[in-house]
Amino acid sequence: MRQRLTDKGIRGLKAPAEGQLDIWDEILPGFGIRIGYGGRKAFIVGTRINGKFRRVTLKPSFPNLELSEARSRAKQIIADAQAGIGPEERKKRDAKKTFIAVADAFMVAHGNKLRTRKEVRQQDRCRFSRLA
Repeated sequence: MRQRLTDKGIRGLKAPAEGQLDIWDEILPGFGIRIGYGGRKAFIVGTRINGKFRRVTLKPSFPNLELSEARSRAKQIIADAQAGIGPEERKKRDAKKTFIAVADAFMVAHGNKLRTRKEVRQQDRCRFSRLA
């Protein structure tokens, strides 16, 4: 099921008679809310991380976690997933707060676009040889 999620709309959602009901957001693809049999409402993010589908449950559950905060966290999870970073890896990096964590994040985000030292030197030599 797909609909535009709002705070008022989420409060009005009824629990299913049995099982669970997933409602996906029209505004942010991959973001939604899961309503359990007991009436518990939890925000979920469905995305592919390194080609494998993962469903991540955001904690705490609704109403302790507001819709706006859940959307921003979901955007971060989706962006990380596109870079191949899972929520567990992000949590470890945030906990470390070290240079290694920052360097790893940089290499994942930008490292594949960089050239090797040898390639840079070769290009510099070609440029300078043309000037002489």
